[in-house]
Amino acid sequence: MGLNKPFIIIRFAVCVLVLLCCTQTQAQVNARQALLNIKARADTSIKNFPPEKVYLQTDRPYYSVGDTIWYRGWVIDAPSTLLSTKSGLLHVEIATDSNVVVQKFLLPVENGITWGNITLNEKDFKPGSYIIRAYTNWMRNFGAQTFFYKRINITGGYEDNWTVKVRTDTTRVNGQPNVKAILQFSYADKLPVVGKPVTMQVMNGRKTITKYTLDTELTGTVDISFKPPQSGKDLYIKARVDNKGNAVNIPLRLNKADDTDLQFMPEGGDLVAGIQTHVGFKAIGTNGRGINVSGTITDSRGNKVTTFRSGNCGMGNFMLTPLAGERYTATITTGSGSKTFALPKVQASGLGLFVLNHINSDSLRITVSASADVLKQGSPYFFIAKSRGVIHYAAIMNFDNKSALTSYLNKNLFPTGITHLLITDDKGRTLNERLVFIDHHDALKIQVTAPPQIAAKDSVDLNLLITDSNGKPVQGTFSLAVTDDARVKTDTLNDANIITSMLLTSELRGYVEAPGYYFSKDANAWQALDDLLLTQGWVSYDAPAKGALFPVEEDYSVNGRLTNLFGKPAAGLGVNMFSIRPFLSRDTITGKDGRFKMPLPLVDTPAFILKAVKKNGKPSGIPITVNEFQMPHFVPTNIPADLPWNVNTGDTVIRDINAAISKRRQTEKMPEGTRLLQGVTISAKKMVKDSRNLNGAGNADIVLDEKDMEAAGKKTLLKLIEEKIPGFFPKYPKGSPVAWYYVKSKFAFFIIDGVNLFDIVPPRSYIDERDYLASYTAESIKGIELNYSAKYNNVYLAKYCPGCDIIMLDYAFIEITTRSGSGPHMADARGIYLYKPLPLSLPAQFYKPKYTANKTDAALDNRPTIAWEPNVITNTEGKASVGFHAGMSTGNYTVIVQGVGMDGSLGVRYFPLKVKVAAGL
Repeated sequence: MGLNKPFIIIRFAVCVLVLLCCTQTQAQVNARQALLNIKARADTSIKNFPPEKVYLQTDRPYYSVGDTIWYRGWVIDAPSTLLSTKSGLLHVEIATDSNVVVQKFLLPVENGITWGNITLNEKDFKPGSYIIRAYTNWMRNFGAQTFFYKRINITGGYEDNWTVKVRTDTTRVNGQPNVKAILQFSYADKLPVVGKPVTMQVMNGRKTITKYTLDTELTGTVDISFKPPQSGKDLYIKARVDNKGNAVNIPLRLNKADDTDLQFMPEGGDLVAGIQTHVGFKAIGTNGRGINVSGTITDSRGNKVTTFRSGNCGMGNFMLTPLAGERYTATITTGSGSKTFALPKVQASGLGLFVLNHINSDSLRITVSASADVLKQGSPYFFIAKSRGVIHYAAIMNFDNKSALTSYLNKNLFPTGITHLLITDDKGRTLNERLVFIDHHDALKIQVTAPPQIAAKDSVDLNLLITDSNGKPVQGTFSLAVTDDARVKTDTLNDANIITSMLLTSELRGYVEAPGYYFSKDANAWQALDDLLLTQGWVSYDAPAKGALFPVEEDYSVNGRLTNLFGKPAAGLGVNMFSIRPFLSRDTITGKDGRFKMPLPLVDTPAFILKAVKKNGKPSGIPITVNEFQMPHFVPTNIPADLPWNVNTGDTVIRDINAAISKRRQTEKMPEGTRLLQGVTISAKKMVKDSRNLNGAGNADIVLDEKDMEAAGKKTLLKLIEEKIPGFFPKYPKGSPVAWYYVKSKFAFFIIDGVNLFDIVPPRSYIDERDYLASYTAESIKGIELNYSAKYNNVYLAKYCPGCDIIMLDYAFIEITTRSGSGPHMADARGIYLYKPLPLSLPAQFYKPKYTANKTDAALDNRPTIAWEPNVITNTEGKASVGFHAGMSTGNYTVIVQGVGMDGSLGVRYFPLKVKVAAGL
């Protein structure tokens, strides 16, 4: 049933149905056409700019250094939730908590699916918190808020790593607040850190509040007390044990009510005088997560108007009919008394949107109210309801002197997920907004059948049956992980999955705490979900205003354009591409628009030379422009930071750490009675291949090797030297139009592949060295070595400046090794382009142990992830099977299956397995 008259309804399903009165005013006709135009623009936007979403399933939620992250990626068409056929490449990046990208990967995507792995080697990864980000280049048109983000913790794996359990109590001493912190230090194998001096600084940001040095007791315990600052949002203890590098910052999440941030969000947008309104609220503690509060709402005279109490994650709502000119205040009780917050200002004029979305109702009850002055205007308004960017319903609202219009909107008009309700004026300005969740309970049903009895090291066959909500078999693609409950804690309420991501969190701005709870069977989950949508902003998937700035990456290829000196397309010219390792030669012809495209081979370190040539094969000299991928800046996410991995670590994680230690001991064949200590990283000496350094390659005051050059990319040689060599600067002698270069106080010589640049470009000529240094990019250089001190520049003075030895401290020599090795010459980049894309990342094979009757072929079988199958495909009967071997001991496992049907339906299943019988081998 649609909205009642005097709404003029325009519904959008399969066709457009317009219900109008027999006698139409010109204003109604104009409004009808305006609404049809809004629908047409929305349809065009979705057709030309269909947004994509990405979801990654990892095999487990946390890892240890030395582990491998196994993940499966889905690229989904946002409007339909079908697997996307648009993008052919997926970018995956992992960064530290300080937003430093540690590793980045480029994965091939075929029909919306891909999978890969990240090896957590000791060189690149230290224990701590990391963010995984995944996106397609096309998604960048809709903003970084549409990317996929996941926080993971990486723990240590050595016995000399230690953990600390922290308990804090806030009391009052002599009427003043006081914090007592009890800290218990243990090694990773649970042995207490006994009799060790612990230095502790209580910090508030960068300010030290107090400092202690105490010895740990027999239980590894120390306790301290201190007076907390009035504002302590960044309060932590900086602790260091035994001066051996075992240090940790321990956040003190006191979550004092005094520090609570309470925000109010009136339904629809504003408090309007005389209009009854849901007021959503959210209370956030110092740790960035929800905190439970209760309190009262009072008017300007102190009269109590209503009370409120938060539900899930500090969120809730209350009813309020505000009065004109009144100001309302919320008061909550705190440890030191109370704290007040002002509600939003009451607006004298406007519209109110009031929605009731009962879980068992087939319709939304919608009331739109107007203030008196709005009624007098008599202007039409548009009511629009859209889901996943598609308008499914629209209507023209005429109040006709009625202060409120109430009707019902059938939920069957919308797919499962978030529906966005809007009210706009006839000029297209949005006046009110509201998010509601529609649930048709149409998630896939996933049945998992396992053997009735499983023994350790048994071969296990799991049979899957995937059906829709009506029991019809579904073909689709799924991933499956089996984890050991003794090592991996599965939290279905807090953990994200493909349903919570695709239907909820990807549509909302801000962090959603415990997303699984909103899809649970808890009696309060539906109301909590509505409170979430009242208080959380939405992500816009509307078409970018300036069109697509970032093209679709359909495949792994190089593409670009040739233009002549006048900027016009160079059509019909040849483009050759070749590489040395591996040897490769390809060519193509530019089209009418001067554009070209060539597929790239799968190589570990791709580097290709592109050359623009004439029909006779000779160089054309026409510049080549290549569409290089520029990685977006890794901005901070709104995901609250977790506690450090070694603070208040749960028993499950401790078992996982100790299993990692055991695996290392077996791998390194350590004898009994020895402890596995964290190794000292020894940095290898940097070497420059093919260097002509007179002291020998790598023997210099500063060495920049090939990895440094690759990281610099297309920076010019001049820019790179300015950035990497401290004290490098130009100086213009009196009367000279060109610069001389110095390193601090020393005159700089440039030695190119063993040849003095001054032999080609005399230092007192009118040819500036800047032209030479700017003509090369870092990609064309193998390395740079600065010989500055007497230790390294003496041999250079003897060869390149034999008469300068008496003032040898006044000279520095910069040895530059080029890829060509041909010495100094002005590089002519016209018509030649060095292209070094990120290589395609192909997944490794997940380890599957094999057992025989007489021998364990998997002596190191210590797997937290028992099985990982990234691509399970069901047949026409909705069936599939997965086989694996159980671990070496009895216990409980969890099977996690999630994926997408070919019809766009989504499904998740957590299934318990029990290994009851010990191995009989």
